[in-house]
Amino acid sequence: TLVDSAGNPIEGNVDVKYREFHDAFDIFLAGIPMGYDSAGVNYSFQTAGMFEIRVSQNTQEVFVKDGSNIEVKMASGDPTKDANFYALNENDESWRYLSTDTATINDDKLEATEMNENNLPKNPFPFDDRYFVFHYMSILDVFYNNNITKIRKGEKAKVHVSKAKEYDLKMEDLFTGKRLKFKGVTYPATLMVWKKNKANMYFPKWLKKSYVSDFRYLGNNKYYFKFKEDDYKSKREFSTTFEAIMPLKALFAFKPEYWKTNFDEAMAVYQKEAERIQKIKDYYRTVSVVANGYYNWDKVYYNKESVKVLAEFNFDKSQKESIVETNQLYYFFEKNTCSIRFTNNGEIYLQPDKSSRFVKIIDEKTVAIYEPASYNAVNLDSLRNIENPSYQFTMKTYAFSNKEELKTLMGF
Repeated sequence: TLVDSAGNPIEGNVDVKYREFHDAFDIFLAGIPMGYDSAGVNYSFQTAGMFEIRVSQNTQEVFVKDGSNIEVKMASGDPTKDANFYALNENDESWRYLSTDTATINDDKLEATEMNENNLPKNPFPFDDRYFVFHYMSILDVFYNNNITKIRKGEKAKVHVSKAKEYDLKMEDLFTGKRLKFKGVTYPATLMVWKKNKANMYFPKWLKKSYVSDFRYLGNNKYYFKFKEDDYKSKREFSTTFEAIMPLKALFAFKPEYWKTNFDEAMAVYQKEAERIQKIKDYYRTVSVVANGYYNWDKVYYNKESVKVLAEFNFDKSQKESIVETNQLYYFFEKNTCSIRFTNNGEIYLQPDKSSRFVKIIDEKTVAIYEPASYNAVNLDSLRNIENPSYQFTMKTYAFSNKEELKTLMGF
């Protein structure tokens, strides 16, 4: 499979250098371009993941034999379906289209997450009156794994009543079709154990005939709910916050006795495994390559709401003229998935994206940044209505000593 520069088969061990880039910041640090030229038109890539692979033996480059290839299975956090696969020509920094790619769900992560849920502790037993499920059918759905026949029999036998009592759970008479993400997995809100924000919370009786009109994540597993009465003549509303505690499936994975006696031990085991799983990417992208180099999964970025302006960049502190003129600026947008490299002043398309920022490395320890807060104050609608618009951006300079400090300053 591997040969030297003369085409002779390689014997013995080889060195494989492999690294991945999962966002525009990592790509920027490596100095890799994200521009793409198609028929003389320049575009920006929106990355779905990039990697570099180099194979060598005794510092000499090793090549892939004609007709052979190296399969790369790269973990990815981006589910983009219409990403194309490109290879970088390192001589002229141009990207060459190779194929179209689709991400594959990482079943290993799903399986690991599901297994860990079975070990998920939350609160020492017994639960107090703040802990509840939305409806008694929630208990039956989970306990009988959505088996309709068993659910009907269980309902008649009032299995939900005994289960609720066994696990110290209150059953409310609420319903919603909303879904949430808990520990990286999406669940229906009705299949979760919830905690009210205070004891003895009063629910109006009309809530059983209501729907959730507003549902928002507040952080730390807490959610805002607004219920509206399901009656077009009524204007009654009820708002509150609940904390998502655990999936019902995880609760029923252990007997109540286990929760009462093994909480601390179970919590430590669960937390360690949850931290490991969190680092695993949600998807895979698999491809075969035939040469050393940089490879990238991307889609060409286009936003019809962008505004073309003549941009001029100034600095809040005086800089050495030679440095200012020779260094290039970078424009980051779309939540750190896109970046454009360009010269100090000239035409550029401003994107209607609140995460946008401009960055310029002044020297090894100084960076100039035009931050998102300032960017969002730019009135794009006003510029759009001006013929040949221009705009001056004043960059703020900061000192940094390492990659992590630079990343923090840049807001990533």
